[in-house]
Amino acid sequence: LVSQGNPREAEALLDGNRKEGDVLRLRTYAPIFESYLNAGDVLPGMMLYAKMRNSEGVFLQPENYVQLIASLAENGFLKPDAPVIPEIADVGYDVASGPELMDRLAADMAEDVLEISAAAAKRLYNSIQAGFAGEECSKDLQPLHILEPLQVCNAPADPKEVI
Repeated sequence: LVSQGNPREAEALLDGNRKEGDVLRLRTYAPIFESYLNAGDVLPGMMLYAKMRNSEGVFLQPENYVQLIASLAENGFLKPDAPVIPEIADVGYDVASGPELMDRLAADMAEDVLEISAAAAKRLYNSIQAGFAGEECSKDLQPLHILEPLQVCNAPADPKEVI
């Protein structure tokens, strides 16, 4: 169903056929999660993320967090004036968008992840750059090529600058 572009039906089928005591793994949820986020469908992506975090058999990987944060950034949900993600309170978040949501997701990630790869860091950087494009706070952000090394910069950022 996911390959046919029906992640909601796939998730409903998965939930409908689940028996008490079944322990689902990340590989069961991952294609559905990825499909939601690739389509920019952030609410079901966030709902599935919350379900996965609360499932005993699911151990989220750094790439899952990067994928979620990148999708939110690319769709403009991490900017200070971001639109509210409807019904996000239903999945246990008291913030509905913006930098505060990024802080919450980063805190979630810190509970499970020790480090992310350079490729994942570039993915996050490029997603934030795309999501903040045209904003004064991101005037110095330029997209990084996947093979380009990360640059070290020790210059302090302006108080409202995205780095």
